[in-house]
Order: sequence, then structure tokens, then C-alpha cells
Amino acid sequence: MDFLNDKVFLMKVNKYKVKTYYASIMVLDFETEEPVAVLTGKVMSCNMNFSTNSSTRKTGSLTLILDNTNYNIGDVNNLIAIDKKISLSLGVKNPFYNISEEYRLYGDTLWFKQGIFFITQAASSISPTGASISINIIDKMGGLNGTVG
Repeated sequence: MDFLNDKVFLMKVNKYKVKTYYASIMVLDFETEEPVAVLTGKVMSCNMNFSTNSSTRKTGSLTLILDNTNYNIGDVNNLIAIDKKISLSLGVKNPFYNISEEYRLYGDTLWFKQGIFFITQAASSISPTGASISINIIDKMGGLNGTVG
């Protein structure tokens, strides 16, 4: 059963006071949009803007601490760089995962697909506590209207 169709569950999650947010960034091949790599981590900050009267409907910024990565994010040929194409999903930890057998079926993290975006700015840092990335994104219209290119 898909949690997106369970209105009662979604209302409970929405009313739950303490939430932990995650992001999954699937880096895509620029031409074929086939997955190249997936980077997942805990969201430190996120801002998504939706506009109906602009050619670029979705823009945003995201900073996350990566869970575990085998990729060298400091490499010049980095997976996370400007003009890369990504598929973004935002997730929230299922607060009822260990409480209700019924809601455990939805998984530990509830994922919400956001779409395919271009990275317009990217920064990464590595510290003893982990690796983090910060990106600014624009929807695929940025490739058609000349914003990305």
C-alpha cells in the first residue's frame, strides 16, 4: 500500500511535532538521464520555491550531510557540480515506524519525489564528522530558457 493514498496517516505525520528530514540526490547522465550515482543524507537546510508565473517553476537550495559515500566529493570531476542533472527526492523519517505494525509497511523513511533539476551552484566540504554538500537547483526549464548552459 502506498502511503501517499493514506490520508489519515499523512495527517498524523503532518501533525507530528519533531521531524527528521532526508534528501536523496540521484546524479543523472546528462544525455540519457540514466542514474550514475545516488547520494543520501540528512537535510541541514532546504528551501524550495514554486512559481506559476515564471518559466522556471521550481528553484531551491539544499544542504545535507552525507550518510556514507564512496565518492570523493572534493574531486574536480565531482558528481556534484554545476550544470549536472539530478533527480531529487525529499524524505521524512516515519515517526510511527516502531509504534504501529500497520505503518511499518510504509518504510522507515517516507520519500517524496521532487523532479529533475540542474545544479546551478555547488559546494562541498569534508570534516572529521563527515562530508556535506550544498547545492542550488533549478528545474529542467532552465535548460530550455538559457539559464543553464
